[in-house]
Amino acid sequence: MLLTFITDKWSLLFFLTMTLLIKVVATGITLGSGGNGGNFAPSLFVGAYLGFIFFVSS
Repeated sequence: MLLTFITDKWSLLFFLTMTLLIKVVATGITLGSGGNGGNFAPSLFVGAYLGFIFFVSS
């Protein structure tokens, strides 16, 4: 089951897109509420996932 999920292009794109959106929201909530956290590492994470999504979708 896991192998078919990984090899299916659309399932992988959906998972990565949802992870990207959830990460942006979670970072915004954390920084907005005054929590500890930086801006550099989350932006690297989001940029890496966004680049991978563009690579896989082409």
